[in-house]
Amino acid sequence: MFILNNPIRITKKLKVMAKIEKDCNCENNDRIWIPQNSKIIVNDDKSISIIPPRGYEYVGYDKNGKLQRSSGGTKVSCDCTGSGSCLPFVVSGGGGSTGGCQGRCELCLMETSTKKNNTDIIIETGGYLDLTQNVEFVTDGLQLPAAFKAMFDLEEVKQEINNFVKEVYQGLPFPKIREGKDFFTAPNGYTMAVVNVFGRATTIPVPTIALQAARGVGGATASCSCSQGTCSSKSSSIPGVGSATWCEGSCTGTCTLQTSKNKGNGLFEVTYEAISYRF
Repeated sequence: MFILNNPIRITKKLKVMAKIEKDCNCENNDRIWIPQNSKIIVNDDKSISIIPPRGYEYVGYDKNGKLQRSSGGTKVSCDCTGSGSCLPFVVSGGGGSTGGCQGRCELCLMETSTKKNNTDIIIETGGYLDLTQNVEFVTDGLQLPAAFKAMFDLEEVKQEINNFVKEVYQGLPFPKIREGKDFFTAPNGYTMAVVNVFGRATTIPVPTIALQAARGVGGATASCSCSQGTCSSKSSSIPGVGSATWCEGSCTGTCTLQTSKNKGNGLFEVTYEAISYRF
């Protein structure tokens, strides 16, 4: 884990900017997912700027609930409201990195913004999409960050999902999905498939035979789990689909979108997991 202190790309020479404390009261444990090979710059005000690779766009809702999108990257700042201090950090990992706030602080607030027409726009919730990718089944071993609500408001996302569903169903009827408090379950003959939508994992009900032919992953049930607090599964309102899912809620730990299958005797096997990020 690193806290940045040099306005350069992340390298092995990075120094620790402040001691990392476990008791940082960072509101809702907010985290941002950062695409692999992004450029990270530390600004004079100790915020960090994230410049993603070409092809990525940042999509999210501003404070007025308006959908915003930008290819210019994002800025993350940390504000300690009370005694102490907190600063941004970035942790590198396979398939990308994550960032947030850390330090010793009574209450640390993370703020993420994107630039549009030379104006900083504060984002309430959102994330990065890789518009160079296609909409396709996720196969075993491919790990992706989970989908988020704002992305399903983009017309190109709606259109590409509809194209994908039409190709997969080949005229077969759409199933009636059972919806619970934090899960969706497909009927016999159908599976909640994990689908890659521009680099984000969501679940969509598909005929089981189509998923098997593509060697994709999924399960009878799609649900959301939280390591501390709660998060629930939500579905999009995409015409003709209606069940592309994401997770949201008051989870202060790690919120995970997962698929599972019933093994009997009250036992379930998790078949896929994707972490949800607020930003």
